[in-house]
Amino acid sequence: MGRETIHILLVEDSETHAALIREALEAGHIPVKLTVVQSLAEAQVYLDKATPHLAIIDLMLPDGSGTDLLQGQEGMTSYPAVVMSGQGDEAAAVAAMKAGALDYLVKSSATLAEMPRIVERVLREWRHITERKLVEKELEAFVYTVSHDLRTPLSAIIGYADLLYDQCQNSLDEQALNCLAKISSSGEMMAMLMDDLLGLSTIGKTQDPIEAQDTSKVVNEVVYSLSDQIFRAEVGVEIGDLPVVQVSKNLLFQVFDNLIGNAIRYGCKPGDVIEVGGERRGDKVCLYVRDHGLGIPIDERDCIFEAFCRGTTGEDKQGTGIGLATVKKIARRFSGDAWVEETPGGGATFCVEMKV
Repeated sequence: MGRETIHILLVEDSETHAALIREALEAGHIPVKLTVVQSLAEAQVYLDKATPHLAIIDLMLPDGSGTDLLQGQEGMTSYPAVVMSGQGDEAAAVAAMKAGALDYLVKSSATLAEMPRIVERVLREWRHITERKLVEKELEAFVYTVSHDLRTPLSAIIGYADLLYDQCQNSLDEQALNCLAKISSSGEMMAMLMDDLLGLSTIGKTQDPIEAQDTSKVVNEVVYSLSDQIFRAEVGVEIGDLPVVQVSKNLLFQVFDNLIGNAIRYGCKPGDVIEVGGERRGDKVCLYVRDHGLGIPIDERDCIFEAFCRGTTGEDKQGTGIGLATVKKIARRFSGDAWVEETPGGGATFCVEMKV
């Protein structure tokens, strides 16, 4: 960390505790500039003017919970924070971590003794997080640029291949025509990949309106858009109870379009029925799409949510390997997750949890 002065905001209403923390930090011989405030209101005044290297926040303050200061930085995007409490409380610890704190500490003599090392550890962890996020942003920008810029020449390749096929059917032999057809089909596959990559790279960047959505209505729209595939696959879709969710319609449509589309392509045989449903669990909703096909091997259930990773059950099917990565990214945008479970009796049940 070198000898750079570390600016720490301490939000602590007890002068005694504040003095003990100051002494502990000074005893660690690390260069610290400590600003002490005693309430959420004072802390907010400070944060409106400056961003500390670290905030140490008491859980119980005169004007509210210390976690209220973290509501504007969910996902840890502005400054690292540690929440402290006079007693161990597992529920409070979980709430603090979900709000964006990097650590939850119980006030004790042992904690005070370790305070300098805790500060160095938290700042090191924060630096790793911000570096990783910077790399992720740079990668997303690169993917967007490449995908966007390749779309125009790719369209020309597909268009001219189709034009030559149509105009030269009587003058070219079968091998040449097959080559043109392969150029066109490969181009279409690449165009599909470009579109999926563009979609993946822009999730979280668009300002789609967040409003109450009738999930059943959105699922019916997805089913209608996939009606040709459903007809050709000779499968049915059964829509059960679905909760109303606060999310953009575009993102909700993408979730079900990917999951139902995958179930049609990879998880069904003629006569099968795809089941769609969900429920609210506290402040979150859990949505699912269930099929009764071959299922997903246990050792592939994590990797299939990574971009370009395709399971062995779908190796002979057309696809880009981007769909499930998109679903997971949407879920994480809303403080949730996506995973797959085994359907009772065989098959795969894809679950999406979101805090909406």
